[in-house]
Amino acid sequence: MENLLYDFYALFTERSLLDDLYDEHLLTSLTTTLVVFVLIGIGAYYFGMNKVRYAKASTWLLVLGSSAVLTMIVAIVTCSQKADQEIPRRKGHPELGRYFDQGGSVFFGFGFEMFLLAAVLFFILSLAVKNLSTNNRKIPF
Repeated sequence: MENLLYDFYALFTERSLLDDLYDEHLLTSLTTTLVVFVLIGIGAYYFGMNKVRYAKASTWLLVLGSSAVLTMIVAIVTCSQKADQEIPRRKGHPELGRYFDQGGSVFFGFGFEMFLLAAVLFFILSLAVKNLSTNNRKIPF
């Protein structure tokens, strides 16, 4: 599973950060977090908020944005916490550096990529689930 996720994230993530995420076995957990937040957002909008007053594009965008922002925050915080641990790449060889030594801008870029992935996944799943809802089936457009 990690190898498949590595190949997928290699399309748009910086190689050094991706290698660190792979070595620390975080790709699966971050992807699971992304899918869980999107599914919670889909369930909340199409089943929890299944009322006529919520059947608006603005409410749909708010739920999409909140699940995507939560995913982004988790990705950035995870990378930052791993950087704060200062884990050496290889014990006894400090010249090789530490894991997650790329910096905050790389972490923010990765978080923004996770934001976009969550938004796209939310949109795709929304298209699939919207016909199950009685009041919210006209959203998205």
